Amino acid sequence: MKTEVHLPPKTDKKPEEQTILQSPISKEQTFIQYTWNIAKNTGNVSTRIYDPKDMTHPIVVIPPGTSKKFNLMGQKVVIAKYGGQEQRIKVLPNKIPQIIIQKVTTKMSGDNTYVQDLQRITVYTVTIVDDRPGQLKVTYSGPISVSGPYKDNDGNLVYNVSLKLAFTQNSFDNWVDKVGDKTETNGRYKVNFFFTVDDTISKAHVQAGALFYFTDYSK
Repeated sequence: MKTEVHLPPKTDKKPEEQTILQSPISKEQTFIQYTWNIAKNTGNVSTRIYDPKDMTHPIVVIPPGTSKKFNLMGQKVVIAKYGGQEQRIKVLPNKIPQIIIQKVTTKMSGDNTYVQDLQRITVYTVTIVDDRPGQLKVTYSGPISVSGPYKDNDGNLVYNVSLKLAFTQNSFDNWVDKVGDKTETNGRYKVNFFFTVDDTISKAHVQAGALFYFTDYSK
């Protein structure tokens, strides 16, 4: 006697599809090497940011709807993980600081230029351009008087520079006796100054300078 075996009907069961979440880290956000960064989580799940070389310890954990500040070093890419998904985010290079020196007076344009005049006014402005000016060490050298820094509309550091060489005719004459022959060119004396900028984290180093020209102490 045959025994009939009733098999359950076949069902085409599709595997459950994973819900694709929109990235909680906006493409408009940029991350920079060797400085602090801020990541904003615009999603509904926590986001963890990792160094690809260490996927066990997140650099930062950002709860949904919040922003967190964190530091990066030499990473070229970071990984954002959220809801079982991950996203590779490019890290931009930290640009080298830029020093812009501008002459802001016509006092050195004529045939006769006087130390006394150049000590009373701002002769140069020095502007330091950088994404993170707070981590810069700025130093300067030369016979100068410096005020600042103050910030311009773009957040750059600006210094005002005047000559500071001699405050009497006698002290100017003494300077000429000591070094005047070495600095005289075409009837004019000259001295230089330098600004040096060091990024304390990236270790970038840049220097720039300019000259003061003058013919005598005063009229």
